[in-house]
Amino acid sequence: SYGTFSDIVDCSAYFMCNIWKSKWKSCQINKRFDRYSKVCLPFIIALCDFGSDDKKTSRVLGGTTTR
Repeated sequence: SYGTFSDIVDCSAYFMCNIWKSKWKSCQINKRFDRYSKVCLPFIIALCDFGSDDKKTSRVLGGTTTR
């Protein structure tokens, strides 16, 4: 499929998919991949995606995940 998708293991990275090929990309320093906007945002406002269970989705503060 096409698009950008969260790396559920590393919130500071994402996968960019094009014609069934994926490429792992890293966000810039102090940024995290936001699950809703599908872009890298400052870590203080990014909402990480830890998989399909929405209860595990959390805001990253100072690079540390809070649950």
